[in-house]
Order: sequence, then C-alpha cells, then structure tokens
Amino acid sequence: MKLFYFLLLMMFSLSILSQTIPDSLKGIIVIDKERVLKSDLDLDLYVYYYAEANQHYYAGHYKKAYKMYSKLFDSDPYNYNFNYRLGLCFYKRGLYNSALYYFSYAAECINPNYLNSIYENGVPPIIFSYLGDIYCLINADYPVEFFYKKYLEYITDENIRSEVELKIKNCKKPWTN
Repeated sequence: MKLFYFLLLMMFSLSILSQTIPDSLKGIIVIDKERVLKSDLDLDLYVYYYAEANQHYYAGHYKKAYKMYSKLFDSDPYNYNFNYRLGLCFYKRGLYNSALYYFSYAAECINPNYLNSIYENGVPPIIFSYLGDIYCLINADYPVEFFYKKYLEYITDENIRSEVELKIKNCKKPWTN
C-alpha cells in the first residue's frame, strides 16, 4: 500500500513539474521557476510540500496545511502565493488578524489568471473580497468598500458581482456614503 501511495505521489509530482503555460497566457501569468530552483529546499521536496499542503487545505485540515505551507514560506518568505496560502489557512479558521497579516502583503501581486501551481508567485483577485470580509467582520475603522470595489474591477460574472455588491451594502459603515 505504501508503494501505491509513493507511486501516486511521484506521478502527481511529475504532472506538476510538466505543467506548461498556453501561449495566450504567457507574459500575463507570474511564474517564478528561478525562485523555486534557488530555494533552500530541493525541487522534489518543494513540490511535495506544496502538494501535501494543498491536499490538507482542500480536505479542510487548515492547521496541517498551514504547517506545510509554512515550510515553503520559510524558504521563500517573499513569495506572494505562499503568503496568500498561509492567509487562507488563518481565514478559514476564523483567525482574521493573522490572515490580514499575510493577505496584506500578498495583495501587492494580483494575477487575474492565477493558477494554483508551485511556480505561481501571484495571487487571485478574490483576495480583495477576503480582505473586505475581514475588515467587515472585525469592524475595523477602514473603508471596507475599497476592497470589494477593487475585487469588482476583475469580475465579469453578474452573479458574483451581485454577491459582492450585497456585501458592500451589508457592511456599510457610518463614514461611507
């Protein structure tokens, strides 16, 4: 059984390493292979940690995912994607101040064509929605609308736009118009 899981992991790792970017997206997507290759971790370990972290995250094991993403973050703390992923782990656990710490840095590098990949160094625009949610939930003296409106700049789907506009309406603060 261990051999089966090992082979499965190896096949998954190879599929990640062989990812190619369609020509239509080249120049738009932020891929930082050089940064991965210069890391203190060897590439196999890097890929393993990322795959393991994603597996825990999508299974709802945010604490375990955090531990794995932290290993990647420790080797490259300026990677926007790793900051985003750590922020997500805190956000999903309701630890909003900690999520805010990582999201604030990650939001500096938006990639509208974000790919959940080991080579990705950008973050998806939905981070603005998460930031709006956090500021609304913690009742911060901050114009929450800014983040939701920033997210709307990237959204074309009318259903999502309606949901975000409803969030803006429901989280109005006395100082906003």
